[in-house]
Amino acid sequence: MSPFDEETLDANFSDEIHPSLGEECRLRYALRVAELARMPGVLEIWRQRCRESFEERRKRHDQLEAWKKGRKKSLSKTLGKRSLWVQQSIVVRNPQTGIAEPTIVDGRVSPRFAEGQEPYAEGPLPFSPRHSPSLADCFLVMALLHDADRRDARRINPFSSHQHGLTFYENQLSRLADLRGTDQVTLDDCLARVEADLGATPSPSTEPPSTAGVDWDALLVSPPLTAAEIAERLGQPVDLVRRCLGYFRGQHDYGFIEDPDAGIGEGRFRYKLPDVLSPLQKWVAKRQKKAARKPK
Repeated sequence: MSPFDEETLDANFSDEIHPSLGEECRLRYALRVAELARMPGVLEIWRQRCRESFEERRKRHDQLEAWKKGRKKSLSKTLGKRSLWVQQSIVVRNPQTGIAEPTIVDGRVSPRFAEGQEPYAEGPLPFSPRHSPSLADCFLVMALLHDADRRDARRINPFSSHQHGLTFYENQLSRLADLRGTDQVTLDDCLARVEADLGATPSPSTEPPSTAGVDWDALLVSPPLTAAEIAERLGQPVDLVRRCLGYFRGQHDYGFIEDPDAGIGEGRFRYKLPDVLSPLQKWVAKRQKKAARKPK
């Protein structure tokens, strides 16, 4: 069963109730990661990507600390009309006791130091509208899903001898419990990016059907179509086309329309053929070329 066979969920659940990502769904990702990790050399590549995600998080933390220092410094300056009033907790020394104590002060800061402008400084989980997962983050999230469901010692975790890294990894593992069904869209994109970076076809054992006879010109003038509709017209497996299009969504902010009323189903995204057809053609041609090189 493909990890991309999306479960149909009720699109009308209330804002207060977001179903958790099911164990079966998590296991599908874990099984696919285990399959990829068995490829020669991939396990070490995966671990290096996880280390990169950790370093990226450390850089974000440094940026946040620099922002906090800048904000504190900005409070002590005379600013122009564009400045904003804020409250800031700073540590000052009590002149009577000589003890440093946190104190709330009012002051003006420039707009870049206003409330809500602080840099994002956390890891990729939980997913946040303030942070777009990097490629390294995608590898990390998939590794977390794999390791959480693995009972033996063959895990991807590269931080066994790195205390700070291990703390980061374990913190991110604990965040898996916060994943919801709606996060499956982001998880699909992450896995598609990982597969593309590793040069892995979504289903290397399946020989792609021929696209001979496909009317590409007619597709160009079609209205926006779902992945299933595009797959039907190309004569390709639905889950493979969906993965390719999921990777496209992760790289571009155009070429597709999201229907919020459709829920987590096949029709949630509709794709504009003039934007996605060229990547699809290249992807199909690449799959067919690889299949042709396989020994009969």
